[in-house]
Amino acid sequence: MQLDGGGRLAPAARRGLVHIACLAGDFSTAYDTTQTLGWVSRQHRVEGDVLWPHGDMDRAAAACAAPRDQAEQRGIASERATSQAQRALVLALTDPATANEKLHLAEQLLADLDLSATNCTLRIAALVA
Repeated sequence: MQLDGGGRLAPAARRGLVHIACLAGDFSTAYDTTQTLGWVSRQHRVEGDVLWPHGDMDRAAAACAAPRDQAEQRGIASERATSQAQRALVLALTDPATANEKLHLAEQLLADLDLSATNCTLRIAALVA
């Protein structure tokens, strides 16, 4: 899988390659590719997307926490909220008590944002928890 182009859309294209590998059932390539993404391509969040459907919940939850913290340091509210919502979803599947706390934080982070997909993730997490 070639990941080099360096253009303005390269980070999004790299994420897309991970999702294509998942759709093709090539999860080892998908996971290996996540390790090359870096912050701009949302490495940790995409890693969490690959891990949790395979039941590696602890690593998936940790992978979702990392970009939330990085986004907070960089002042990127949308990434912070999205990562927190995904973390809440992962935890809703394994630790509902902790998930409720994470859901509350995600709701606060989403309060002033218009992120419909992230709001949907949050609603699913609330139903599961």
